[in-house]
Amino acid sequence: MHSQAEQFQLYELLNALLDDELSPEARAQLEVHLCECESCRSFFESLRQTLELYHRLDEHNPALPHAVEERLRRFIKQKQICKS
Repeated sequence: MHSQAEQFQLYELLNALLDDELSPEARAQLEVHLCECESCRSFFESLRQTLELYHRLDEHNPALPHAVEERLRRFIKQKQICKS
């Protein structure tokens, strides 16, 4: 089990690994750790999948149909009036 400080540092390193921002030496060390530590490997895989889904959604962010957008705007405006 890692301390909270170690977990934060590991989170930063895993993000850097995903963004390909680590030196070859740091990357190799982290990959060895991931091979040896099931909890870190599981967390890394979860983080990788989450980011992959996020980027996929961002690429395919469909616009709302105009009628739906207008209904939402009216609904929000109505809610704001009721709070006043």
